[in-house]
Amino acid sequence: MRQPALPHRPLTTKTAKITKKWQYDHVYRHGSRLRANGFNFIFTLNELSCHRLGISISGVKSAVKRNRLKRLIREYFRLNPAFPAKIALLNEGGAGVDLVITATKRFNPADLNDLQEIFSSFLSSRSNCTDALSRQKREIIT
Repeated sequence: MRQPALPHRPLTTKTAKITKKWQYDHVYRHGSRLRANGFNFIFTLNELSCHRLGISISGVKSAVKRNRLKRLIREYFRLNPAFPAKIALLNEGGAGVDLVITATKRFNPADLNDLQEIFSSFLSSRSNCTDALSRQKREIIT
């Protein structure tokens, strides 16, 4: 049986990852920032039909802990493919979002459920960033 099409491709494909330095630089330079305790979301709209994810971990000296944190974040986005659109306050259709998550050593979720709780509480408490996003939408349209 064929599954219904998702509005955006899942984040597991290679094209749905931010991998190059210039891609990170573009998001850092032109993106809007949402800050929280131990992590930041930096996002900008893209002209692709998919959301792309980049992860930057700093201050965590142990490679095992760094990689575990990256695996948890990637798994969360695999299970929640519409999360980048929620961060950017988008509808399900339209342009994709380039989202970079920067985390520090203060960001230390115990497991996937803890990560989901952190991100969902962050989303529910946030009410800013709509002006920056509407400006970005106008720039892409024109």
